[in-house]
Amino acid sequence: MKKLLFLAAVASLGLCVACDSSDNDGETTTFDYLQSDFTLQLSDDLFALVDLTITYDDPAVEGDGETDTLTAVKWNKSFKITTFPASYSFKIEAALKEGVALDKSNYALSYEVTTLFEEYRSNGKVKWKEGPDSERQAVVLQPDAANPDQLKTKIEEFVTNMNLLLVYTIRQEADGGFDVEDNI
Repeated sequence: MKKLLFLAAVASLGLCVACDSSDNDGETTTFDYLQSDFTLQLSDDLFALVDLTITYDDPAVEGDGETDTLTAVKWNKSFKITTFPASYSFKIEAALKEGVALDKSNYALSYEVTTLFEEYRSNGKVKWKEGPDSERQAVVLQPDAANPDQLKTKIEEFVTNMNLLLVYTIRQEADGGFDVEDNI
């Protein structure tokens, strides 16, 4: 019985904290900007095996976009968006490195793509937040003595599945909120 009362008290406290954390603090604030963060994280094994580029469009800059070559296991790009609707994309292109030796006893391959959107107000507070949304793939592969080419084939299949095109469209709604459409 004491445990049940304790759980009820914790639940009601959580509701009060959630109510108290709203943006109704009496201050008049205006929209300042929307920030979008995009992160790609690779396992060490995968980073050692692939050449990877990310081509992206910055919604604040006109043109064909920029291309970055991944030089570390983690890559991040943030956009500050002030005009709506805004559209941008990320194209991830990965390929197995030429002549890479597959001589380890196993390979822990993983990647995670994460997106986060936050609306910043003139008082510096975050009013709206969506995400993080993520796409994650992971596998551990080991060589097969009876079929040595199988490991390379499975790694190539994993790497091919990393080739993604992610497109986001952000619209400001009539009530001042935001809607994010994506294809993850």
